[in-house]
Amino acid sequence: MAVTINEFYKQARSTLGAAVIADMLRQWEPMALLPFEGVDAMKVTDTRWQTLPTVGTRRINKGYTEGTGKTEQFADTLAILGGDIKIDKVLRADKSAIEDPLKTQTQMKTAAFWFAVA
Repeated sequence: MAVTINEFYKQARSTLGAAVIADMLRQWEPMALLPFEGVDAMKVTDTRWQTLPTVGTRRINKGYTEGTGKTEQFADTLAILGGDIKIDKVLRADKSAIEDPLKTQTQMKTAAFWFAVA
């Protein structure tokens, strides 16, 4: 069953996970509307539109010309996209920093994700 990223956000088990999802939503707001679905393999097969049906006008007491759309089967290979965020414990212990280094690096990694998929 497909769920939106908002559902993932509501079910986040950690504050870091919720923060990453919130950053993703801030980077590209329409993502909240896209459905996500779990898959069991690294390859998916689906149907997509190839051509649209024709539309037109008609005269009184006449019919429309017939036009049907065409679909095609396609296979797509999935790829894993991500990365590690590592902060030295010395930086984590430094309380004089203006912003938490983990927060900064997480926001930067999320922005890099969007540049990679755009």
